[in-house]
Amino acid sequence: MRAITLRGVEKSFGGELAVAGLDLLIEAAEFFAFLGPSGSGKTTVLRMIAGLAHPDSGAITIGTQETAELSADARNVAMVGVEAGLIPNRDARYNLAFPLLVAGTESDEIDERVAGISERMRLFRQLDRRPAQLSEGERQNVSLGRALVREVDVVLFDEPLAKLDARARERALHDLRRLRDERATTIVYVTNDQAEAMSLADRVGVLDAGRLQQIGAPADVYENPASIFVAGFLGSPPMNLVRAWVTIEAERTVLEVGSRRLPLPDLTAVRLMPYADEEVIMGVRPEDLHAGAVPESAAGVSLGGVVDLVEFTGSHRLIHFSNDAAPIDGSGPARYTARLGSDANVSRGDRVAFGVAAERLRFFDPHSGSAI
Repeated sequence: MRAITLRGVEKSFGGELAVAGLDLLIEAAEFFAFLGPSGSGKTTVLRMIAGLAHPDSGAITIGTQETAELSADARNVAMVGVEAGLIPNRDARYNLAFPLLVAGTESDEIDERVAGISERMRLFRQLDRRPAQLSEGERQNVSLGRALVREVDVVLFDEPLAKLDARARERALHDLRRLRDERATTIVYVTNDQAEAMSLADRVGVLDAGRLQQIGAPADVYENPASIFVAGFLGSPPMNLVRAWVTIEAERTVLEVGSRRLPLPDLTAVRLMPYADEEVIMGVRPEDLHAGAVPESAAGVSLGGVVDLVEFTGSHRLIHFSNDAAPIDGSGPARYTARLGSDANVSRGDRVAFGVAAERLRFFDPHSGSAI
C-alpha cells in the first residue's frame, strides 16, 4: 500500500482544461472516491494515476516515486473500468490468472491465488465459462478478481458498477465494502453515483469542471457543503436552494423568502449579520422539512406552498411544492422537495406547511457561491 500525491496537476484536451491545478494527498490504505458529474475530470485524474495519460504540468507521486519516472507497468497499480475487458475466447479461470501469467508467477502459486480469489468473489461455478456465458455482474466480478489476484499497491476503479442492474449492483457494493474492510490497499474510486461514493469511501472529493470543490468525510461533505454546487449536486433529491433577503428589524434578523418573513434564532442570525440588507442563498435538505408549521417560540422557521407532485417510493413519499420565493436560476416559482414517511396524507393541490430547525438551514454567498 502506498500513498498518492498530486501536486498542481493540470491536463487539457484540445485546448480545453480537463483538470485544473489539482493538489491532493490520498493516504496509504485509504478508500478515496472522486465524485462529480460527467465531464468533471474524474476519469482523467484516474488515467493519469494509472499512467494511461500524462499531466501537462504538475507531478504525481505513488509512494516515494514520481510517476513521470515510471511506466504504467512499473506502477504496481490495477484498474477496473466500466467494461470488464475480459479475454473473450478464454474462460474465467484464465482471465483471473492472466496478470500472474504475465508476471511469470509459478503455476502452483497461480492455482492457489486463483482459488483464493474465486472463493472471495463467489466465482467457483463460473471458472470454466467464457465471458459470453456470464452475466454482466459475473463478468464484472471476474474483472474485479483479476485486479485483486496479484498483490498491488493501488487499485483504481472507473465507474465499475455503471452497467449492472440493481441486484448485481447491490452484490458488487457488498463485495467492495468487504474489500475495503479486509485489504490494506489504497483504493481510488471514480463515480457519478452518490450512493456508491458515500457508502464506500473514507473520504470524498467532489469535482466540477476539473476543479476540486470540496474534500472530506462523506457525512461532513453532505451535511456541510462548501458551495452551492456541492449542495445542489449531493443528495437525492438534492438540497432545496432559494434566494432570500436578510434584514435587521428591532435588533432581530429576519429572512425574507418570497412573501414569508422568517425571524431567525440568535445563533443563526449571527452568521447572517454581515449580509444585512443583502441577498443570500438559503438551502435546506428534503429530509429536514417536517410536516406542520413551527411555533413562533421554537428555534426554527416555517416554509410552505402548494403541492405540485407526490412521488411514492416505497419507504417514503417525496412531496414537491412551490411558493413565491425566487429560485436560484431566477425563473418561475421556487420549487422544493420534502421527504416524508410513506404514510403521509398529502395530495396534489394541497396547501402545505413545513417546519425546519434553524440549525439545519444552510446559507451561501450568491456571488462567490461559497458557504456562509
